[in-house]
Amino acid sequence: MQSKLLPRSATTLAVLLVGILLGLPLSSMAQVPAIRVAASSGAEDTPLFVAIDKGIFAKNGLDVKADLFPNGVEAINSLAGGNADIGVFGTYPFLAAVSKGIPLVLIGHNWGDALASNQSEYFSLVAGKSSGIRAGDITSLKGKKLGVAFGSGAHAYAMGLSNNARLGESDVRMINVQAANQSTALANGDVDVIAAWEPFASKAASGVPGAVRVMHGGAKSFYEAGCLVVPAKVRDAKPEVLTRFLIAYAEAGQWIRGHRAEAAQVAMKWLPGIDAEVLAESLRYIPQDLRLSKNTIDSYRNLSIPLMIADGRIKEAFDPSKFVDARFYLAAEKQAPQYFQDLKPIPDSRRISN
Repeated sequence: MQSKLLPRSATTLAVLLVGILLGLPLSSMAQVPAIRVAASSGAEDTPLFVAIDKGIFAKNGLDVKADLFPNGVEAINSLAGGNADIGVFGTYPFLAAVSKGIPLVLIGHNWGDALASNQSEYFSLVAGKSSGIRAGDITSLKGKKLGVAFGSGAHAYAMGLSNNARLGESDVRMINVQAANQSTALANGDVDVIAAWEPFASKAASGVPGAVRVMHGGAKSFYEAGCLVVPAKVRDAKPEVLTRFLIAYAEAGQWIRGHRAEAAQVAMKWLPGIDAEVLAESLRYIPQDLRLSKNTIDSYRNLSIPLMIADGRIKEAFDPSKFVDARFYLAAEKQAPQYFQDLKPIPDSRRISN
């Protein structure tokens, strides 16, 4: 676990200075809400990093600290254990958790495209030089060893591509390799190919001699958008704080859309071992859109949940709308429309409301 902290004294001072400039009474600024975030490590977390590093959370009266975990499963364990207020991880760990009765609620997307009904842009298959796996040919994975973090969105992505290519469980040997170790495993020949999220896919593609990006995205029957998740009790106790959090997140996302190279420099401070060039390349693949839409719920229902049932992650279908709460994103959009204005409008037929 990696923790990056802005000292409370610095955060509080920043909030007080902003409050004074806005003419707010000191009494209303005396208590700065402390928010702890549990996040899986990846380039998708760049809005979180930017909002902390550039003081955007502090500007919105929040003292935010982040703990980074190797994958979404561990981040969920921290969130479910009461050690964090907000979780940042993928669709598949989130849906697996709520299917088991863990009381979590989606309040926004860490990354995504509100207009898309399928999403896999955050993932790639990268093969080693001598693997014999051909770019664009998923069937050439047959008989190969595939390294992937079990239980992650990348695992679901690999399963989805294999299913689409009609490769059975015995056709591809999947080996549990954490994201941070995948480039090494590929370079050493321990695996023939990896299924990875960013920036680990771009790191392997550029850093392992002779590596081939076999597939970027490309899973048409697959939906994975990053999740901003809170326990139900936090949702009920801190509505105003969560709205401010999403306003800050939206501002950070907009800044990234216009400053990808600079955002990569920020993310590099949080993701050791990944250089800025790789991170800038990673951010090309990650749509910065926190908005929820009917595509979120419909794609969970029609794509994500059936895939999870097919590969045994969950036992039966359930209604995902019970675990999606759009009120905070809608409030953020209403209070700070300037941070959403460069995004394509969601058609009225696909807008979600609470």
